[in-house]
Amino acid sequence: MSYNHMGGPCPRCGSDFDSFPALSRADNKTYICSKCGTGEALYDWAYKGQQELTPVDQPVMTETEVLAEALFLAIVAPSEEKMLAAVGIAAQLWDTMPEMDIQRAKRMAEQRAKQQP
Repeated sequence: MSYNHMGGPCPRCGSDFDSFPALSRADNKTYICSKCGTGEALYDWAYKGQQELTPVDQPVMTETEVLAEALFLAIVAPSEEKMLAAVGIAAQLWDTMPEMDIQRAKRMAEQRAKQQP
């Protein structure tokens, strides 16, 4: 079942839509796949809107980078609510990724956490 209202693949990653789309934060008019929507949300949360998103026709983050960001945000989250949200996102991705990518994401998150003041 395709949920892409525009027809064709996700403009960010090129994958087929397998669930209801997300509205891109980059332009507030383009539908993107749910995973890219999660990537945009994590990027926006991590940088608190201080850095612009890449144009909607370019990937924001790979799936491994999204998982690494979720793990990192779970470590440094300023509140329990935000920590639980990040853990929830990480858990959803964890179940769908190869072990090698999970380990890489964990290393990326740990390295970034060590760089925090």
